[in-house]
Amino acid sequence: MELKLSELEKKQLLIWASNTIEGGHFGDSNVVFPEEGITLNKLETTKNGKLNVNEQDVKIMIIWCENAIGQSLKGMTSEEISLIDKLKNAESELTK
Repeated sequence: MELKLSELEKKQLLIWASNTIEGGHFGDSNVVFPEEGITLNKLETTKNGKLNVNEQDVKIMIIWCENAIGQSLKGMTSEEISLIDKLKNAESELTK
């Protein structure tokens, strides 16, 4: 599936990823799981805001968001709310 991202949305996803990865999954070390690395690479190398994603990519991006903001998703900006809605809609489309 092709997910269209604005430059701001791409930057936000990279911030969430960085928060999760640099925050350390297990202690103080930076750990990037292979699946996360693939998704991160897709995000970093995307051109023209068009990102080819699969269900796992979208789930990873949602996890990055939840790790950065919390699962309640309280205190999000309108841009963050829009992005998480876009990701959840993509996840729904991919699981049909």
